[in-house]
Amino acid sequence: MFSHRSGGKVTFRCLCVAFFACLFVAPAQATAKGPRAQINALVLSTAGKDIDKMAQKKGWKDYHYKLNVFIPSYAATETPCGSALKATRSGAELVSVNRISYDVSCPGSQGWHLSVPVHADLYVPVVMVNGVVERGEVLDESQLVLKSYNISNAHGDLLTRLDQVLGLTSKRTLRPGKPVIASQLEMPELVKRDQSVMLQSQLGGITAQTAAIAMKNGRKGDTIKVRNESSQRIVSAIVIDQGVVKTLNSE
Repeated sequence: MFSHRSGGKVTFRCLCVAFFACLFVAPAQATAKGPRAQINALVLSTAGKDIDKMAQKKGWKDYHYKLNVFIPSYAATETPCGSALKATRSGAELVSVNRISYDVSCPGSQGWHLSVPVHADLYVPVVMVNGVVERGEVLDESQLVLKSYNISNAHGDLLTRLDQVLGLTSKRTLRPGKPVIASQLEMPELVKRDQSVMLQSQLGGITAQTAAIAMKNGRKGDTIKVRNESSQRIVSAIVIDQGVVKTLNSE
């Protein structure tokens, strides 16, 4: 096992499983001539760089990971590669650590190639709630925490910053110890049906405001019908703030 913490120490541990030979070496041993040692050193280095690039793109800071490299047992029968090994992976860039596999090849007429799967446990601070949050509650900072979580087999769009969650409403009951997923949240309703709202309209650079009645609930960006209390005309308006809507056009 290869373990890496962003900005921290690197440790190694040997792990063997049936039908696979797994060999993990410290950097000082990376020049060993055995094919398994060559493969292991290359795959560890390549996978680590790929994960670091993915983390940098996503803006993760305090992450760490553990890598298990599974080298087929028949690799021991291959001739040690006299030139630099090559490791390739399908896809331009790594987007998930759920399944990683490298095609490792030794170039030349006497060369060889084999497929080497890698299992990664990737721990990233993700947003969780610190207590039960009921459906329909608006989330504030006092309810939220960042906790390290193994995202390797996680499903859904996990959130890694508190500002991605603040002010949103839970669509279902949220419980501590589990990551908050984007699909569990929605914008809060800023306008309620039959509520009195401020209707803004703009014409020739002049903004006018008048009272209106909302005819349906609405979240920020929603288009709803409102009734102008002065003219009693029904117009379409977009919700822009708490109790505030703006006409889409003159009607």
